[in-house]
Amino acid sequence: MAGLVALGVLFAAGIKLDERHHDYGAYFPGRTPAKLAYCGGRHYLRGDPVTSAEIEPAGGSLVAAGRTPGGATLFGSIRTAQTRGETMCPTVVWVADPNPAHLISYVLSGGP
Repeated sequence: MAGLVALGVLFAAGIKLDERHHDYGAYFPGRTPAKLAYCGGRHYLRGDPVTSAEIEPAGGSLVAAGRTPGGATLFGSIRTAQTRGETMCPTVVWVADPNPAHLISYVLSGGP
C-alpha cells in the first residue's frame, strides 16, 4: 500500500514539473525564464534587454503587473487596450532584472 502511495506522489510531481517546463521552458525557471505564462496562460518569449528610458517615450508609463516564478517584477504598459469591456493581452511585457531601469522584453507568442 505504501508503495502505491509513493508511486502516486512521484506521478503527481512529474505532472507538475512537466507543466512548469511547458509554461516556462525549464523545470526550475530563474528570474527571467525563456518562456513566460501571463495573461490567462498565454506564452511570451524572452527578447532583448532594454532600458526603461527606451520604452516610456514610445508606450507610456510602465506599471507593475506581477512577478515571474523566480521573483522578478513583471511590468506592462499603463495603456492597455479595452474591447467590449475586456482587457486585451499586451503584445510586449517587460521583466526587471534586478534593476527596474534595466529590463528584459517578452513578446506574445501565437494568437488567441
